[in-house]
Amino acid sequence: MMNIHEEIINVPGLTRSQTRIYNNLMTTLSHTQIYEKLNLSSGGVRCHTASILSIFGANSRLDLICQHYAESNDFTLIEHDFINKFDELESDIFTYTIKGYSTKETAYCLGVKVGVIAYARNRIYKIAEVKNGYELVYKCYGVH
Repeated sequence: MMNIHEEIINVPGLTRSQTRIYNNLMTTLSHTQIYEKLNLSSGGVRCHTASILSIFGANSRLDLICQHYAESNDFTLIEHDFINKFDELESDIFTYTIKGYSTKETAYCLGVKVGVIAYARNRIYKIAEVKNGYELVYKCYGVH
């Protein structure tokens, strides 16, 4: 497993500041932890993050992370036993989650209410023994 805190990613087309933030967005650090670590303002990190999302056509940080790992030659999706514990709807939601879809986007694609998706995602996280979508993606790509 690759340690996400040691990986340095050089991204063509990003400024030096954006590259530093991009590298930290690929970790489990919160926005608060990122701006404290980089000694930047919260607004500065949010502004750079918005620019980075726009450059990559990502809708969210989770979407950006999913794009990064899905397109990387260094990472492949790992089949975990917990996936077999999902019912059909949870399997579909899991697939959308690791592709970076938001709860709202997933609900639209599956034709169900947002509350159903949110409830099922929480169950997925519990089964996978993770706290959120970021951790789920990291676990599925063997990143810690």
